[in-house]
Amino acid sequence: MKKQKLICAALAALLLLCSCGSTNPPAGGDTTTEPAVTTETPDTTADNYDTVEIYSGLLKDNGRFDLTATDYVKVKTELITGVKLPKSVHTASEDDLTVALASILASFADPTVQLDRAIKLGDTVNIDYVGSIDGVEFEGGTTMGNGTDVTIGVTSYIDDFLYQLIGHKPGETVNVQVTFPEDYGKEELNGKDALFVTKINYILSYPELTDKFVTENLSSYGCTTANELTEKLKSSITEEATNNFIYEHISSGFEVTEIPEALVEHQLGQMLDFYMSYAQSYGMDLESFLSVAVGTTEEQLKIDMRPECELIARRTLVCQAIAETIGFEASDTDVLAYFGKYYGTADITTYTERYGMPYLKQIVTEQHIIDHILSNAVKE
Repeated sequence: MKKQKLICAALAALLLLCSCGSTNPPAGGDTTTEPAVTTETPDTTADNYDTVEIYSGLLKDNGRFDLTATDYVKVKTELITGVKLPKSVHTASEDDLTVALASILASFADPTVQLDRAIKLGDTVNIDYVGSIDGVEFEGGTTMGNGTDVTIGVTSYIDDFLYQLIGHKPGETVNVQVTFPEDYGKEELNGKDALFVTKINYILSYPELTDKFVTENLSSYGCTTANELTEKLKSSITEEATNNFIYEHISSGFEVTEIPEALVEHQLGQMLDFYMSYAQSYGMDLESFLSVAVGTTEEQLKIDMRPECELIARRTLVCQAIAETIGFEASDTDVLAYFGKYYGTADITTYTERYGMPYLKQIVTEQHIIDHILSNAVKE
């Protein structure tokens, strides 16, 4: 069963989707003091809504908070130079490659060719299920016999739902037991153990990955042979894994004595903007949208998302502390280079109008820190 609630993806990635602020900090001054801002999240009424203020209002022109981050973060040399990368991180496994290929080939699966064998990782299968908790079926927990296609390792279902189908064959009925996440989003399901009686209808057939198939169907990947595609996927897998490893290292590997409250409010404001953008797209005010689409209130959402916002505030604080230590300060040129590399554009007008240049510089700084640690890391 898929998780059906809005997720603020920006709260977990170094992408241009998140950050908040209150009033602008005064220029100059003693940067060793607390940020000269209020700790209230911004007014989310349409008449007073300013996204640049939300994203860049707490930052100085150079993309840094108006404080000295090393006053809060202990930066040790061994944490930024010589970090050890486990082999499992910098080497793509066969399972990793299988899943990556499946994510591509699944869209070419042929429903008219149904395989009769045991399910394995990467297979696309058609299933039906009925979910229950303590013997009672719950709303949204069934396919109602309509069947649904899922790809093992690719499709996102709760817990290890789909992995429990591996080794079983079409025609079998499997009792899949899972536990809903504590923060699933529905009070009656949060943290609950559930049973999904799952019937495996059939396994779909994939096309053979040949040079001809790659040339005719996957030219957008910049490859002309199956081997080229495989190698490109391996490179992509290891790049993502190493970046995630360093990202986690930055998020939790440093000693932080305190996270200023203003930084947490900064992130809460960005989180609200994520939902506000959805509300505006539907012509609704924020409270109405949250009530209808998410089943919560603005105040409750801020309470629920606070732990995640604290983690992100910690990460941004650590990144600034490292930047101060190695002497990096993002320039306009760095921002243009970043957008050229990751977004394929030299025109950043849309981004500056929505987020402000200080926020873009903060994002660029964080990416630079990841790159710096990676370039000085040691592979095990």
